[in-house]
Amino acid sequence: MSDRSRTIDPLLRLATRQSQLSSRKDLEPPLVHGVITQSVAKPMLKQARSNVGLPGWKTRTYETQVSKMKPNASRSVNGAPRRHTDNADKITGAHAAFDKLLSLFQRGEYDACLTAGIRFTKTWPKISFGWQLLAACCQAKGDHINAEAAGRRALQIDNSSADTHNIYGCTLKALGKHQDAGYHFGRAIELKPQNAEAHSNLGAVLVELSRFDEAEIMLRRAISLKPDFALAHYQLAATLRETDRPQEARKSFETALQHPPNLTPAHIGLGPLMTHTGDFKTAEQPYRAALSVEPANGALHYHVAFVKKFCANDPDLIV
Repeated sequence: MSDRSRTIDPLLRLATRQSQLSSRKDLEPPLVHGVITQSVAKPMLKQARSNVGLPGWKTRTYETQVSKMKPNASRSVNGAPRRHTDNADKITGAHAAFDKLLSLFQRGEYDACLTAGIRFTKTWPKISFGWQLLAACCQAKGDHINAEAAGRRALQIDNSSADTHNIYGCTLKALGKHQDAGYHFGRAIELKPQNAEAHSNLGAVLVELSRFDEAEIMLRRAISLKPDFALAHYQLAATLRETDRPQEARKSFETALQHPPNLTPAHIGLGPLMTHTGDFKTAEQPYRAALSVEPANGALHYHVAFVKKFCANDPDLIV
C-alpha cells in the first residue's frame, strides 16, 4: 500500500456520505451481530488500554477458506507421488482447532489462546482468520507490536475482510498511528457499512485528531446501527464534552451506563459533569460506582472527598 493511499483522507468523505447511507434499507441494524462481538464484549472492554470497538467474524468466509484447502502431495513406499485421501479429516481438524482457539478467546484465556493461535497459524498459515484471531489476542494482552504483525499478515492473505481491517485499525490506534488507523476503519466501513464497531472506532480516531464534528457523525451512526452499544455512547459523550455541551454529554454518559458492560470510564466522566452543573449531591454516586471497580484509584478517592466537601460545606475537610 503506497504512502499516498494511506494519507488520503477517507474520513471526511465517509462523513459526508452518511446522509446517503442512512437512507438505504440494507443499512438497518442487523438482527444478529458478529460472533465475537456478542461473546467477548465484557472481557475485552475490561481491557482499559484503549477505547476501541470489537470485531466480528464472518464464519461463512472462514468456512470458504478452509474448504479451499488442497491436500498435500506425498510419496508412497515406491516413491510414486500420491495425494492424501484424508483431506476431509484435514478440514475437520482445521475447524476443530479454530473452534478451540475461538473458545479460548471468548473465555478470556489469552495466554492459552496465544499459544494455540501460534500453533494454528503454523499449521494453516493461509487461513487469514487464524492470524486475525491471533492479532485480537495479542491486542487483548496489550502486545500491540505483535498484534500489528499478525494483523498485517491477515490482510496480506485477505484484504477484503472488513473485520480484519477493523482489528488492524484498533492496533494502529493503540500504537498512536491515528491516520493509518482511520484509513483501515474507513475501509472496514466501505466493505461492511453495517459495522457499528468500525463507525465507533473511526469516531474515536477523529476525536484524537480533534475533528469533533465528523466524530459525532460517526458515533451517532454507530449508535443508530447498534443502539445498545455502550462504548459508542461513552465516546459520543466524551465528544460532546469536548465541544462544551455538558447537558448532552451527561445524557450520553447515562445512556452508556444503561447498557452492559458497566463502563468505569463512563462513571468517571459523569461525575465532573454533575459537579459542573452544581449537582454535588448526586455527583458522589458515579464516583462511588467507579470505586467499587477500582478501589485503589487515588484520583477517585480525591473526587469523592471533593464532592463531600461541598455537600457538607466543611472547609476543614482535606481533599
